[in-house]
This record gives sequence, structure tokens and C-alpha cells, in this order.
Amino acid sequence: METHQLIGLVPQDLFRAIFEDSPRQIRQAVIGVTGTKKKKKRRSLKSQLAAKEAEQARALTAAQERLAEEDMDQFAEEVIRNYLGKTPDMLIAFLDHLGVEHQDGYTNDLEFIKAMTPEQVSGSVEHLVAEFPIERITLYLCYLEVPGITEVPAIRETLLAWGWDPDAEQEEEDDEDAEEEDE
Repeated sequence: METHQLIGLVPQDLFRAIFEDSPRQIRQAVIGVTGTKKKKKRRSLKSQLAAKEAEQARALTAAQERLAEEDMDQFAEEVIRNYLGKTPDMLIAFLDHLGVEHQDGYTNDLEFIKAMTPEQVSGSVEHLVAEFPIERITLYLCYLEVPGITEVPAIRETLLAWGWDPDAEQEEEDDEDAEEEDE
């Protein structure tokens, strides 16, 4: 699953947290391509607050939809990376559990991910679930493209609740394989 697809799946409340943790420049760049500001009308304070809340919800939805587009994958990656980096406690717990050397949850060598066994994958999820919300774990491990992560029941259930379609993903992989064979 590509990063832009992942960002399109997360629930609105999680996306809000992710997006609000993004650098201002990225938020402005994404919001700038989703629409324009409308001229304000004179209203009561109560209706102004309601209108502002509704406008923020629309802007957030538009930003998520825009980041879910294929050409926004780098922006989506940056948004998720910033969100995860603001609270490195889960990153540290994951890497420590696997015995991977790191600096405050960051490592330049991600080759260990490709070599993870199904037991290590499920064990890591079990370890993290004791301390962190499953939505955040799902976001992190899918972002890292941990092999077999969608086969871990807790992760699979979370992705399905977010609207993930495993059949559609399999069809995409089959199409990519067919294209590679044709070349």
C-alpha cells in the first residue's frame, strides 16, 4: 500500500492529528491546492463559530482527499513522517523490541524490515498494543511497509474498519506483475 493510499484510509480524527502536526508550509501547500477562500458575510458570533467549524471540517476533508491522490505521495509521506516523529516513544519501543540500533527512534538502516519473519511482525504488534493505540501502530507499520502486516488480525481489522479493500490491493499487485512480465 502506497503512502497516499494509507493517508486516504485513516479516519478523520486521526487525519486531523496527523495534519495538524505537519509543518505549516506543508499544510499551506496542501490546502492551497484544495480550494480558495470565500468572501465572509456578516453573521452573529454563534453562526460565525458554526460556519468556521464547518469550513475547517470541509478543508480537512479536502486536504485528506488531495493527499490521497497518487501525485501527492511525497507530501503524504512527509505528513505521516512528521506525525510519527513528534512522538518517538512508539518508534523507540518497536526498534528496541527488535534489537535494532537507533538514535531516539530513528535509524538509517531499514533493511531489517524486509527480513522480518511473521513471528517478529505479530510479536511486534503484540508488544506495541500493550502501550499504544492500534490506529497509530497500524499507521506506523503500514507506513514502513512491514511485510505481512496486513495478515496480523489486529492490523487487518483496523484497516478493514478504515475501509481498506484487500481484494482491490491484490488486483493492483496482479496488474503490476502482469505489466512487468510484458516488459
